[in-house]
Amino acid sequence: MPTGLAWPRRQNAVQTAVLRALAHSYQQSDDDALALLAGGFPATATMLLPEWELTLGLPGPCMAGHEEDEGQRQRAVLAKWVATGGLSRDYFTAVAKALGFTITITEYRPLRAGMSGAGQPLNHGDWPFTWGVTVVSPKITDANYTDYQQLVCTLTKQSPSETLVIFLPQP
Repeated sequence: MPTGLAWPRRQNAVQTAVLRALAHSYQQSDDDALALLAGGFPATATMLLPEWELTLGLPGPCMAGHEEDEGQRQRAVLAKWVATGGLSRDYFTAVAKALGFTITITEYRPLRAGMSGAGQPLNHGDWPFTWGVTVVSPKITDANYTDYQQLVCTLTKQSPSETLVIFLPQP
């Protein structure tokens, strides 16, 4: 502020009180603007999380019991956002990553002469239409078991209808 008699610098001056009130208002406005910027991306949305959920049709059947946990809601929104549809390993790995898991996928093929070796499984019947998912990290515990259930539900629901997804034990 300028100097002079009209511009007091005392802590208890009216001008100081007005400027503090204005500064608080501007700070709150700035904080809200930053929160809106963060809410523009599903993984960091807080204020806009209900709008993201409404837009993406959440909560869905894979969110049962997770409605109150903001972190799980954010992961579900992000998983649905990146779930543009796909049949590749990379697609399902990306969906799992959005839910907070690193996975590997094992595809089974029937035994073929010239391609398979002695001692390998025959994998006949439905095995060519089965794929296994192994969670590499994080380790599944009681603390994150509901997150794991959400992963199982999401991958099973998004898998092609002619396939069977099995979840293999962690190494």
